[in-house]
Amino acid sequence: MNPIYKLAEHVTYRSTNSELKMLFDRQRGVMYELNETASRIIELLDESPCSIDMLVQRLAEEYEVDLEDLRTDIERFLNDFVSAHLLTVIPSELVE
Repeated sequence: MNPIYKLAEHVTYRSTNSELKMLFDRQRGVMYELNETASRIIELLDESPCSIDMLVQRLAEEYEVDLEDLRTDIERFLNDFVSAHLLTVIPSELVE
């Protein structure tokens, strides 16, 4: 089964003047400035939990990029943010 990713409960974000996102880890009191692609991933995860496949599909519709490179970048982003406790992984069978 594909894991599903969502924002951790203690994480919020807001848009900056340049339409990018600032991510706030309220648990640690840390703020992260995200680039355009990371900002879009956070928006999509805020709309609803997503698998890697779902994120690749949505971003491939919006950006002209190689799908393999896109998948690699998304996987790296998700792994980094899960390791930083900014995203939560849930089994797909638990998602409605």
